[in-house]
Amino acid sequence: MKPGSGSQEPAKPHPLQGAELAARGLLSLLLLGLCIKNLMIGLVPLAAALAVFDLMLLLNLFADIKRGTRPVSSRIMCCALTLVLLCSTASLGVGGAIWVFPALVSARVLASRGGSVTMAIFLTAIVPAILAFNGDPANAARMFGALLLTSFYVVFAQGHVPTFGEAIDMASMRDPLTRVFNRARLDRVVAELKPQETAGLLVLEIENFSQMKQSLGHAAIDNALRQVAETFHGFLGEREQIFRVGPSEFMILLRGWSEHETHALADRVRAHLVQCEASQNLAVKISVSSVTGGETPGDALEDVQAQLGRLRNLG
Repeated sequence: MKPGSGSQEPAKPHPLQGAELAARGLLSLLLLGLCIKNLMIGLVPLAAALAVFDLMLLLNLFADIKRGTRPVSSRIMCCALTLVLLCSTASLGVGGAIWVFPALVSARVLASRGGSVTMAIFLTAIVPAILAFNGDPANAARMFGALLLTSFYVVFAQGHVPTFGEAIDMASMRDPLTRVFNRARLDRVVAELKPQETAGLLVLEIENFSQMKQSLGHAAIDNALRQVAETFHGFLGEREQIFRVGPSEFMILLRGWSEHETHALADRVRAHLVQCEASQNLAVKISVSSVTGGETPGDALEDVQAQLGRLRNLG
């Protein structure tokens, strides 16, 4: 185990995987083309809604490429997509159901880098809901059934359906309050590191936790912990994982990240936590270290926790 150095060299951008980058870029071009087409035929509201949604996708895409915070949340993107669907239905009638395809693609885009299952379900149900609202419940039911079948096909094709045993196993490795991974999951992931493979570690500790819990109350502290956990998801890719390793400690294992990238991430998290309303009353310390494959997971974690006060303090 070794603490990170104090170098201030900026992190290098880490591009997305080629397939995901190409798919999201193609979706953006498709929406831009549809925007221009609808503008040419006089459907200005629909063209404007498409332009706004496409801009949101591009902003998040650039943020993912640079490993920054996504400027547009999933909820805002869902609202923008809903506006597109409503405009398309108003302009094209039932034919507006062609927006099922962008809705499904957008569900996949939103699901990447920490998107929620709730958002994906919402995007699957929105078009049938609009049809039902317009007085066509029969077609709404048929479309909803078709969407479910399509969604299940996509999920199975991508191999994202766990077995029942795997689902139980994963559930047992989640912290019940914050829903991030727990210490048991960290032990397993560290044990899977290859010999001589080094991963960055970001350690966040809430100082004077017991006193803060007494002064602010259990409900306020629980809410703050959940928001702190949610904060990390905006900074992480699919390979990076966050763990709650103690009542007041979180740890992020950054496989494939350089030391400079890890320090840059710590700076961004610290700046974001300062603006996070729920965490403004918390004294938070963020430290940077690393772990190498072959180390005992339990010893590695204990070593990090023992060095918290001596590591470079970024908070």
